[in-house]
Amino acid sequence: MTWAKVDDNLAFHPKVLKAGNEAMGVWVRSMSYSAQQLTDGFIPREIVFAFGAEDVADQLVVSGLWHEAPGGYEFNDWCEYQPSAADEKERRSAISRKRSESGRVGAGKRWQNDSKPIANENDLPSPLPYRLPSESDSKTIAPNPNPNPNPKTPKGVNNAHPSLEGGFNLFWAEWPRLEGKKSAFTAWSKAVKKAQPAVIIAAAKAFADSPYRPEKQFIPYAATWLNGERWTDPLPEAPEAEKPKGPASPYVPSHEEFLAQYCTKHPNWPVNACDRCAEEAGEVNG
Repeated sequence: MTWAKVDDNLAFHPKVLKAGNEAMGVWVRSMSYSAQQLTDGFIPREIVFAFGAEDVADQLVVSGLWHEAPGGYEFNDWCEYQPSAADEKERRSAISRKRSESGRVGAGKRWQNDSKPIANENDLPSPLPYRLPSESDSKTIAPNPNPNPNPKTPKGVNNAHPSLEGGFNLFWAEWPRLEGKKSAFTAWSKAVKKAQPAVIIAAAKAFADSPYRPEKQFIPYAATWLNGERWTDPLPEAPEAEKPKGPASPYVPSHEEFLAQYCTKHPNWPVNACDRCAEEAGEVNG
C-alpha cells in the first residue's frame, strides 16, 4: 500500500478555497489513484471524467493545483512532496526480498545448531534430523528418548510416528491455509522421503511470507502442495503492473466502459446503486 501526503494547511489554503469543495473531492480521489497506480501525479482524462465533470478539472487548473498534460492532467510538484514511482517500486522489492530471506533463515535455524541460513540442500545437516521407520524396526526397537508414553498427535491423525509428527507440526505452523490436516500429514510422510524436511519447511515459510502470494481461497491445500513437490517452485512474482519495465502508461478504460458503470438517467451515480432511481421507484410504488 502506498500513502499520499496532504499538508495540514490544506483546508484553508487560498488555492483550495478558490477551487471549492467539489473540485477538491476530485483532487483527493485523483491523488489516491495516482499513488496506487504509480503514475507520478498524472491523471488520465477518462479517470477525471469518472470522478467529475470536465469543468471541475478546469477549475483545479485555474486554481493552480493541476496543469494540463497530454492525455490528461498532472499534479503540480508531485515528486517534490510524494514518493516517486521508482522509489515506491524499489521499496516494495526490498520488502519482498527481506521477507523471503527471513523465511529461509528462520526455517534453517530450526534444523541447524549454528546460525548459518539454509541456501540449498547441500547446506542441510546430514542425516535427517530424525530417522524414518525402516524394515529393521520390527526386529530391533531403539530406546525411546522421550519418557512421555503418550505423545500428542495431529488432530484427525491416528498412530502418527512421533518423529514424523514433530516435523509435520513445524510445517503446519508455517502453511497459510490450515485445512485438510489429515491429508496433509499423509502427503508430508511421503514428501520427506524425497527432500530434506528443512528444505520443505523453508519453502513453505517463504511462500507464506511472500507479499505476492495469492489470496487465501487460491492458496493450494497443504496436501496438494506437498504431493506436487512444489517446494521446488519459484516464489510468486510481482504482478506485471509492479515489475520495473521503464515508463509505462497505466491502463485507461475506454469511454464506453466508464459510461457502463453509471446510471443513464442520473450521471455520476453508479448504475447498481443509484439512490435517485431508488427514490423515484419508491414514489411510484407509493
